[in-house]
Amino acid sequence: MDWRTLFFAFEDRINRLSFWVGTILLVIVNVVVLSLVDAVLGDETSFIVSIVVAVVLLYPPLAVHVNAGTTATSLDGGCWSASFRSSG
Repeated sequence: MDWRTLFFAFEDRINRLSFWVGTILLVIVNVVVLSLVDAVLGDETSFIVSIVVAVVLLYPPLAVHVNAGTTATSLDGGCWSASFRSSG
């Protein structure tokens, strides 16, 4: 599976290894990007920009979790997957 499919596609299924690698990478990217925004912009402006950046960075984890939810056997994973697929 390539990175573009993992982080931006809602059609494929992923295994547990891909899910955890993608989740850990996204946590690292979020921490680094939001720390850089805070360091560069200061206090007042960084709050607003951090919210915008956090909303933009919400899409890849959503794709990872929806793709993992398509293979989940629990009812919760399937419900989340169905709700995200029907809204898009």
